[in-house]
This record gives sequence, structure tokens and C-alpha cells, in this order.
Amino acid sequence: AVEASAILAAGATVQTEEHLSARPNHWHKFDLWKRGKAVEGRCSLAPTTCRVLEPHTAVLSPMGQVKFSVFHSGSRIFPHAGPTNGRLRVHVCLYAPEAS
Repeated sequence: AVEASAILAAGATVQTEEHLSARPNHWHKFDLWKRGKAVEGRCSLAPTTCRVLEPHTAVLSPMGQVKFSVFHSGSRIFPHAGPTNGRLRVHVCLYAPEAS
């Protein structure tokens, strides 16, 4: 959560596919791995996450991705799937504000 928060604070995320979110500009991402390979320069912002993932890169699919996603308050993401069943998609919440 510390690395994801630092990436967000640095403004390093980019807006993701607009057609998957019910509200414009509510889903941002920071790719660490795309198409089974590390994105150059990204691990410098998330060294602990990359260090944990590195021993397991051999099992990443050629289409594999690893990324931090940021969903802003009130976000709703439409159900979606990839082009094949060749990968497992896992979303893990690192931080959620307490209800007010």
C-alpha cells in the first residue's frame, strides 16, 4: 500500500480504458508488467512489489499484466473479460477509506 500511495502521490498513474468505467476519469492504473515483461523504469517506483514478483515471472503468461489500479470514490467498473481464459485476474484492495 505504501508504494501504491507513493505512485499516486507522484501523479504517475494514467487513465485506463474509458469504456469499463461508469464515470469518466475514475479508474487510473500504473503498469509494472505488460505482455509478460517488466515495463522499463517502473520498478524504481515499486521496488518491493517488483522484488516479490521477480521470482515468479516465469509463470506469467505472455499476455500477463501486473499493475496498481486506483478507483476513485463512487467508481463503478463494468463487468469485463479478456480475449481468452488464459489468465487469472486478481484484484486485491490495498487501501479503502473508512465509511463516513
